[in-house]
Amino acid sequence: MAALNLYEKKRNFGSTPEPDATPAKSDGQKKLIFVVQRHDASRLHYDFRLEADGVLKSWAVPKGPSLNPADKRLAMMVEDHPITYATFEGEIPEGNYGAGTVEIWDSGTYTPLGDEPVSKQIEKGNLKVSLNGKKLRGEFALVRIKGKDKSGDPWLLIKHNDEYADPDAPTAADQDVDRPHVPKSKRRLSSPASRTVGASRPKGKDPFPTGVTPMLAQPAETIPKYGNWLYEIKWDGVRALCSVRNGKVDYESRNALTLTRQFPELAALPKHLRASDALLDGEIVMLDDEGRSDFQALQPRIMARMLHEKNPEKEWSKGRAATLALFDLLYVDGEDIRKRPLSYRKQRLQQLLKADATFRFSSHVEGDGEALLEVAKEKRLEGIVAKATASVYESRRSSSWLKIKIVQEQDCVICGYIGGKREAFGSLILGIYDNGKLIYAGNVGTGFSEREGARLRKLMDPFITKKAPFADPPRLPAANPVHWLKPKLVCRIKYSEWTSDGKLRAPVYLGLRDDVKPTDCVREEKAATQSMPDTKTVKDPPKNSPVEKEPRTEKPPRTKKPEPENNPQPQTEPTPTDLLALVTHPEKIYFPEDGITKGDVARYYYDVADVILPHLKDRPLSLKRYPGGINTKPFFQKHVRAGIPESMVAKGEDGEEYIVCNTREDLVVLANLGCIDQNPWMSRIGSLDSPDYILVDLDPFECAFTKVIEAAIEVRKILEKCGLRAFPKTTGGDGLHIFIPLNGNYTYDDARMFAEVLSLTAAQQKPALFTTGRAIASRQKDRVYFDYLQIGHGKTIASAYSLRAYPHAPVSMPLDWKELTPKLTPTTFTIKNARERIAKRGDCFADVLTLKQSLTKPLAVLRKMYEAGKA
Repeated sequence: MAALNLYEKKRNFGSTPEPDATPAKSDGQKKLIFVVQRHDASRLHYDFRLEADGVLKSWAVPKGPSLNPADKRLAMMVEDHPITYATFEGEIPEGNYGAGTVEIWDSGTYTPLGDEPVSKQIEKGNLKVSLNGKKLRGEFALVRIKGKDKSGDPWLLIKHNDEYADPDAPTAADQDVDRPHVPKSKRRLSSPASRTVGASRPKGKDPFPTGVTPMLAQPAETIPKYGNWLYEIKWDGVRALCSVRNGKVDYESRNALTLTRQFPELAALPKHLRASDALLDGEIVMLDDEGRSDFQALQPRIMARMLHEKNPEKEWSKGRAATLALFDLLYVDGEDIRKRPLSYRKQRLQQLLKADATFRFSSHVEGDGEALLEVAKEKRLEGIVAKATASVYESRRSSSWLKIKIVQEQDCVICGYIGGKREAFGSLILGIYDNGKLIYAGNVGTGFSEREGARLRKLMDPFITKKAPFADPPRLPAANPVHWLKPKLVCRIKYSEWTSDGKLRAPVYLGLRDDVKPTDCVREEKAATQSMPDTKTVKDPPKNSPVEKEPRTEKPPRTKKPEPENNPQPQTEPTPTDLLALVTHPEKIYFPEDGITKGDVARYYYDVADVILPHLKDRPLSLKRYPGGINTKPFFQKHVRAGIPESMVAKGEDGEEYIVCNTREDLVVLANLGCIDQNPWMSRIGSLDSPDYILVDLDPFECAFTKVIEAAIEVRKILEKCGLRAFPKTTGGDGLHIFIPLNGNYTYDDARMFAEVLSLTAAQQKPALFTTGRAIASRQKDRVYFDYLQIGHGKTIASAYSLRAYPHAPVSMPLDWKELTPKLTPTTFTIKNARERIAKRGDCFADVLTLKQSLTKPLAVLRKMYEAGKA
């Protein structure tokens, strides 16, 4: 294709992973695509590309696109790129044109505006389009600012002032604040395409990981409905960590057994890698004639090892050869990439693997797990695995990976056998562990041949014991002898369902497992945790590691709510796994001093939702977003814009739209946006001009926190004399809040006036304790500042149970008055102990939501106190 001649001329496709100039075949789609790629080359810039005439028309935008119409971004038009470049991400090796890291920053479809085709508008130097991406939405213009010359072809990229325009929107640099540009001189060569076996490795390499155990998937019944996932076929074989070092490979099972001798045909893996050293994750499988993995075909290999036969490798020559399906990469040539997103790891794996029939890349699909599940059902496969694209590699069972099974299988402990017509035994007695106790799960008498049964009996006999291994032994038929076994052997069972009394229905023996510990045999549908999974804390990211992949989306753009149906279906709340998938880059550090991550913040809000949501319900929020954590500059968002779900938008009686947080999912969405603390109004939608409480804000002015405690107690004494109940909480900073609930009959002016008189009365009674000056210069030092000016329409305050963006992640925690002692400090309650306290104490602020208090008599009493003090 002539349009791609310059693209092809600039590149050596033998040394760059970029797609070649082969034209892409049309898929019949009606909408044109666009993509913005973050290109960390000699200079960081963003490549803006639009599909037109079978290629990607491309501009390099140094500062990146902006949603602010006032920003006129320089955009240098560059050579056309092939359509296939729209999905390219990777590292272009040193010595190649454009060397550096390329990552997708945004993508979507676009519609040309105007009557002329895109090519004609470009020719005239004035192109208008409407973008429908995850970050970029609405109308944009590309305008040539002068003709082509030696400096290139300069244009301006300008956002039109439409509904998606946002002068306060963070720039591309703001959104990438945690991903600094790495100069070429300091960039580590990490592209697998630039390496061959035996190639030299960069200095300062990461050590080869040791003692790694595989990341395991949690069972799930359905495809995840939220977040970004990729989907793979579930292989039915033996899980293997593959260590390649110095031209040799070692295979290790999930419980650290050596598998290398059992599968000699897999010794050639090093020759299939464009790397010297690597740690990979995969599954050793036997494939049938239709390409399905067959666990039972692995049994001769497993039996040979367990029976300590001299030459277990001879078994492979008697049947099919094994295949290694690889689906993850943990380490490659001096670079530990376990903390990198799964999507990045899989891309690196695909680039370095020279796949064939024996060594396969376990491919995946994105976005349509239901379709893959249907294919798996049609092909009679075991199931599929859903994996969060942003998940890091964790050596544990994680809900970032989910297995959705079609065939029900269960690992069981062999607890004994019963005699029968067969020479070896009639059936096996099965057990599983429940809360550390071995319980009876039924018997299985089908699935083994005579030869396999004889070899299995040979393995069982050394473990015969007189005592049943169950804490509560079952009553078994006395027709045939029962032989109990020590709980040492594990087998895999296929079954139809669990009975109501906890037994396997229609079980079929599939084979022994020597890679699973007996204590790991638990009922699978009970294995999925019902609380938000732990997120991995990354305290020390790999030094000079390449920048991480930008999340494809944080949350789908706002959409209209569906019209209610005559018979609406009950709505179910998203599962913890669904909500975790909303969090992009959960490993991002938000509190550097403490190693607390974005995922930790999301999990906190998920866990405390029951107590914080009543205090947020229907209250407009002012979002304070920390995209790079507490040590970076935050930005405020008060107005609704693209990216906020429709469910979080409420229209006030003033006709304005406000952001609200009413559900557990909303809390996780806010955490994903970088909202560390939650800042609601003091009034709600429907009564925006009437606050629900008076706020007393006590802040130290160059004094100890003990004085703030003393001041709060004095305020309480005054309020009690007025006949009012009040409720204290820590601010999460260095002060205290006192809430005085109201009956809803007062305006903000009424509430602020009462608070002002209260402050004057307190200062009058304790002049050495309080200061009330509005201007900082007028405040007296070593006093507590009584701030009543925070009371007002549209002003916000840190919610009860909200985290605060200070070191140690303190919590704005409701208190009992008796807790205001010298032992209390601003950091008494943090993210680490808040949940435990809430579980024990419940919501100490519950009465703030229900207590209705009038100010008529209290204000009269307060005025008398103040006037008496003046006299």
